[in-house]
Amino acid sequence: IIWKYKETNQHITHRKITYNPIPVFIKYLRQKKYNGVMGSSFFLNAAAFSYQSIMAILLVNRFGTPGYEVWYYLAGIGLISAINQGFLVPKFWTKYFSNKQLFYIIHIAIIPLFLGMALAPNLWIFLAAWFAVVPFANLAMTVYNSEIIQHSHKTEVWEVSGLMWS
Repeated sequence: IIWKYKETNQHITHRKITYNPIPVFIKYLRQKKYNGVMGSSFFLNAAAFSYQSIMAILLVNRFGTPGYEVWYYLAGIGLISAINQGFLVPKFWTKYFSNKQLFYIIHIAIIPLFLGMALAPNLWIFLAAWFAVVPFANLAMTVYNSEIIQHSHKTEVWEVSGLMWS
C-alpha cells in the first residue's frame, strides 16, 4: 500500500494513533457507499471464520474424525487457498468476470455450500462442501476489498483497507 498509494498520507501532518477500530467502523458504516458492502462482508467473513475456528471440534464430535486427520484436511484447505489466490483469482476470476458478477457468483455458490456443510449426513459430503466453499470465501475477500477501495477517496485508502483487514 505504501508503494502503490503514496498520496494517502501526504495530507496528514500529525494525527494521534488510536487502537480502537469501532469508531472508524461506525464512521464508514454510516456512509451509504460503504454500509451495504461492509455489512455483507462482515457477515460473510464471520460465517467463514466461525466455521474454520470450530472445524476440528466439529469434525471430531460430529463425525468421529481422529484429531490428527483434521490437520490433513486443514493442509488441503491451505493448498486450495494458495492455488486460488495465486493462480485462479488473477488469471481466471478477475480476468473474465466483473466485481458485480463475482458478487453474484460468490453468494449464489456460498449459501448452498454452507447449507451443505450444516446438513451433511456424512463426512465425505461435508468435506466436499467445505473444500468447495474455500475458493469462494477467498475470492470474496478479494472482491469486497477491491470494491470498497475503488469507492474510497484517495486519502481514505489506508484507513479503509486497515479497517477491512481488522
